[in-house]
Amino acid sequence: MRISIKTFGCRLNYAESAEIAEKLAEAGLEMADDKPDIIVINTCTVTANADRRCLNYICKAREKNPKIKIIATGCGVKVFPEKYQGVADDLVEKRNVVSLINEGATPRRSKSRIQQEYGRTRAFIKIQDGCNNFCAYCIVPYARGREKSVAAASIISQIKKAEKAGYQEVVLTGVNVSRYQGGLASALEAVLKQTGMPRIRLGSLHPEVVDQQFLAVVKNPRICPHFHLSLQSGSDRILKIMGRPYTLADYQKSIDVLRSALPDVAISTDLIVGFPGETDRDFADSLRFCRQMGFMKIHVFPYSRRTGTKAADLPDQIPLVIKKQRSRQAQELSDELRLEYMKRFVGQQVEVLFESQKGGKWFGYSKNYLPVLLASGDDLLNRIVGGEIGGIEEGRMVMRNSQ
Repeated sequence: MRISIKTFGCRLNYAESAEIAEKLAEAGLEMADDKPDIIVINTCTVTANADRRCLNYICKAREKNPKIKIIATGCGVKVFPEKYQGVADDLVEKRNVVSLINEGATPRRSKSRIQQEYGRTRAFIKIQDGCNNFCAYCIVPYARGREKSVAAASIISQIKKAEKAGYQEVVLTGVNVSRYQGGLASALEAVLKQTGMPRIRLGSLHPEVVDQQFLAVVKNPRICPHFHLSLQSGSDRILKIMGRPYTLADYQKSIDVLRSALPDVAISTDLIVGFPGETDRDFADSLRFCRQMGFMKIHVFPYSRRTGTKAADLPDQIPLVIKKQRSRQAQELSDELRLEYMKRFVGQQVEVLFESQKGGKWFGYSKNYLPVLLASGDDLLNRIVGGEIGGIEEGRMVMRNSQ
């Protein structure tokens, strides 16, 4: 019996899929992408489009192989089970996936964990889950419940496993790792002290996390200087309607403090456009604020109306044509800011963790999560290589030489 896992959505989903894969492997079951007998679909429901993508994938998998068994789990199944009934064979919570498969499975020799990750060079490790904010637009608290944190000892153990498996980088992820119980900075101190992982990257943060203890820890060269601080709107009026727990002044203060400690820090963000009631002026304010912040990248999301959230019933819903127009403008700004940020590093030395190769060129990411290409005949898979950036081609930095 061959089992494949298809993951949609956030890094937290990828971390949880890796946990499922590891438990299946420990049970002696064979993980394989090619011609599986069972597909586990880890669903996402953050937007209506995410639901559609998950359902379309299931339908296509069924068309390709009518005999395949499809197990659906994750946020989409938790919030909208009716959408998956009759489409998937089984709907199950993530913690029950392994036991369900074990009921009819015959153990076989499985691949090692690093192979299960299908060539990935970074491991996603869940340290936090759930959310207490209940922002007006967001379905996540209904999908994942209240805030909870993984014990520090468990995090350390998972990172040590990743080290043993050969990973060079871990991503500590959650719905909002800023809310790690006991303090994120304290958890990072323990990770740095008790593990030797070369690179430690953080998942999505809120501005509130930036304090003096956090700044002191993230100056450590093993902490990747890339922080994703969710913004969602550059209008204080819209932020208030959204129920976001900060103002633009709070957000800017956090950015300023980060940059004073780490001048070349990369800061990415999320931006929702077309939120109910967002005027042309609100949108213009958002673009102006994003430009002022100089983000490395903006993840642009047109507002998606989610049944069961406060925003779904708000007046002044924005027409789709306007949301698409605003999305294009915001994406154009993101591309412009990203290029400006990349230009800083031309002529500079950077370290890159290479993860794939095509046409004689290796591809990987710098510590501040910029994409880098290097032409080389050497085997650079899962290696951290230093070199000078010679230029930028098609949105990627090009390494001139290595050392």
